[in-house]
Amino acid sequence: MKTKIVLLTVIVFLLLIGGGGCEKEKMNNVPSGVCPCSENKQLASLSFPKGEAYLFNDSLPIQKETQLLADAYEGGTSIWVVFNSKTNSANLYIAIGSILNICKICNYPDFAKEWNITKNGQKVYFEGITYQACNPSGSIGTVSYFDYILTTLVKK
Repeated sequence: MKTKIVLLTVIVFLLLIGGGGCEKEKMNNVPSGVCPCSENKQLASLSFPKGEAYLFNDSLPIQKETQLLADAYEGGTSIWVVFNSKTNSANLYIAIGSILNICKICNYPDFAKEWNITKNGQKVYFEGITYQACNPSGSIGTVSYFDYILTTLVKK
């Protein structure tokens, strides 16, 4: 568990560096939300992950997934969000090297569901708060699960 927290602290640091020069339309534009779990514990060291990501609706093209994972494996950080309209759910994925963090977004905003996202994705800027997962999906050594409350989501 401590290893995961240390790794995620590194992720947050990288996200903070990567999101520093972004133009932001309107901050804190996402309606507040909660994760449906009474044991929701905010991770203090991961309070405000933020940065640029690619947003996809319903699927991530295999070519784009391969590129994002290859970029991460080569020492970079790759971040993407996938909204699934069939389940009305969204996940934030953060890949660094062979480590993948999957965050269930508990308050994906209705306005973003209406965006016309191309097959190649839409670059966005995001901010939010990370929590311990209510229902972690069987973590393995290189994959960790968390819950996430968005505070900001804007197109780039």
